[in-house]
Amino acid sequence: MKTLMGMLTATLLLAATACGSSSPGDKATDVADQICACKDMTCASKVLDSAKDLDKVKEKDLSKDEAAKFEKAGDRIRECMTKLAAAPK
Repeated sequence: MKTLMGMLTATLLLAATACGSSSPGDKATDVADQICACKDMTCASKVLDSAKDLDKVKEKDLSKDEAAKFEKAGDRIRECMTKLAAAPK
């Protein structure tokens, strides 16, 4: 589970730059929305995989407001991923 949490945090950092015009907090929220809309882990994994090449954002470089949005989105992603992982297959 610790690896999953690390992966989610890294993925949020990766996803934060997916859209040049979106702020990192907004993009993280978008990723959370997409993952929470998934019906299975395959879908959620695809959302996570789509952001793999976007690893340039550093959490320490975010403003306080952006960091708060980012953290809230991360919490939502963890909740949704945990539900999907626990769902009967």
